[in-house]
Amino acid sequence: MPTPLRVSSIVLLFIAIAFILGADQKPKVFASLKIGQSVTLEDEDSNITISYFDDDKLPSTHTIIDMGDNFIVVRDIADVTETTILIYSIKQIVKIRTQ
Repeated sequence: MPTPLRVSSIVLLFIAIAFILGADQKPKVFASLKIGQSVTLEDEDSNITISYFDDDKLPSTHTIIDMGDNFIVVRDIADVTETTILIYSIKQIVKIRTQ
């Protein structure tokens, strides 16, 4: 018959394994975007909509220069302003199909 200590150890081991495996499964909000991609920003009541074309051949108002799990950095087309946008201020990311 298993002892309570052995059962507790097994349960703790399973919890640790589940935690480690689940740590890599963060939501990838920016999965459809990549560094160097042209995007357009629209301000909608203190929330930002990021839109882009699916073929990336048409120029937009900004270019992505850096991304993390909770932020994105864009540079304007005039190459003057860099803007860091936190994930909390993004309303949506829109893909515009051209075909």
